[in-house]
Amino acid sequence: MEISECRRAVAERWSKVEYRSTQVRSCSDDSSASTDIEGYSDERPLKKVKQEVIDLTGSDEEIETIKSDFKLIRSEVLDSNVTSSHFISFEQIFGDQTLKKSVLFSYQYDLDFLLSQFHSKVEDIVVVAQTGTIRSSSGSEAIALSDRLLVIEFNMPQFTCHHSKMIINFYNDGSCRIFMPSNNFTYAEANYPQQVCWCSPRLKRADRAYVRGSSSFQDSLVDYLGTYKLKKISERVVSSIKTIDFSPLQDVTFVFSSPSNEIESGLQSLAKILSGDVKDEADGSAHHYLCQSSTVGAALSKKTHSNLFTHVFIPILHGITSPKSKLLSTETVLNEFKLKHIVPHLIYPTVEEIRTSPLGWLCSGWFHFNYNRDMAHYNMLAKQFSVFRKQDPRRISQTRTTTPSHSKFYMKFTTELDAELSNSMSLDWCLYTSSNLSRTAWGTGAARPRNYEVGVLLKAGPRELICASFTDVVYRNSSNLKPKPDSQIVLVPFTLPVVPYDANQDEAFCMSKDYKLNDINGMPYPYD
Repeated sequence: MEISECRRAVAERWSKVEYRSTQVRSCSDDSSASTDIEGYSDERPLKKVKQEVIDLTGSDEEIETIKSDFKLIRSEVLDSNVTSSHFISFEQIFGDQTLKKSVLFSYQYDLDFLLSQFHSKVEDIVVVAQTGTIRSSSGSEAIALSDRLLVIEFNMPQFTCHHSKMIINFYNDGSCRIFMPSNNFTYAEANYPQQVCWCSPRLKRADRAYVRGSSSFQDSLVDYLGTYKLKKISERVVSSIKTIDFSPLQDVTFVFSSPSNEIESGLQSLAKILSGDVKDEADGSAHHYLCQSSTVGAALSKKTHSNLFTHVFIPILHGITSPKSKLLSTETVLNEFKLKHIVPHLIYPTVEEIRTSPLGWLCSGWFHFNYNRDMAHYNMLAKQFSVFRKQDPRRISQTRTTTPSHSKFYMKFTTELDAELSNSMSLDWCLYTSSNLSRTAWGTGAARPRNYEVGVLLKAGPRELICASFTDVVYRNSSNLKPKPDSQIVLVPFTLPVVPYDANQDEAFCMSKDYKLNDINGMPYPYD
């Protein structure tokens, strides 16, 4: 199947999904939590956009010194004339001629798109999927690999989903690499919003039998796979994971969510991992917590309109409350933030960022914050906490401009009080994950998550943890970044620094609103 035909087929499939309703086959949630649906509902003709930006051009030599395990998924639509060592494509991930077996975890699969990325001699493809989330193959390339495809399909309860996004590749020499893309396996998701992929180093075959305690990453991954309680996963995936030497990932923590009642995961697990990282408040520093998410869940309480990020996530991770504590009032949280110099940042696309991006409304279907039913929740975040951030229009690239990011990053960094933020930051810790800002993804301090999710946590220590923007390093804008040779570099798909919403002009995108506006390509918003 040609790419254009695949795009039309996927568009036709997902145009029939009603994203604003709750369905068993979707990731919708009830009124007390969030919607984690991912998909799009239309296809539009595209045109290039000219936008005035500040030219921050730096030398190629400076840019090439930056090495990171985070790559930007190359968009065939947006980056047809751009090359960079910081790009990665699915053809690179699956087309390696030494690839022997690949295991995939995701929420949506378009098999025609996915299987066309593999080299023809791959021996084994294992797909782990929620029932009803696979679009079957009809193209000749995909059909040719169908005899090597094992689908491990299972049912999920209503209002939950198998949201994990992970690829585990095994090679002819017995080695392994793990990839965590931020997109599901469809052409549209890989090309329309901005997507990121974390890539592990090549992990060699172990020279001894698996012993628990040798690698916390490996132990946590084995625990996660065990929560499925599926014999095929145990036989076809866990057994292979236990043959690998995970020592190169000793500085990386595998963090997951699972609906299992037998093991801690989600926010409960993250809080335990970071429990020793809260610093003395007497130093007069500002403590910044940043979340970039493609979904913002509904309020935790209809009565108090409290938000997971401001009322639970930050208070628990900063040691203000314990996981079992009662929900704090907004007034109490605001007082604590002021006292402890805590600054929350929530990066979520504005209406204008989506409307004026190169693909316009076409990239809007992956962004869910349906606050229409609870304007008090939105106003609390926007006015009382002043939490919303957007990309700096002076720093965006001419190629992707304000195209929103489907990735999910959670991070903490510390600055001097009232210090100006720069285009690179030294971080205390960073979590890259499939978990949106929702109760289904994270649970709460007391409640367990209801989705499957995966991610990686990096912490500062002997190795400095630095954050910079793909906008700077890919599109030849100087990042002023000269990291130490052993630094850990996190690259993010939004400008740094991000800037506050304009209180008089900016509004967070809400899929359930009718904007009655044409996008930059002249197309109206597809509101039903």
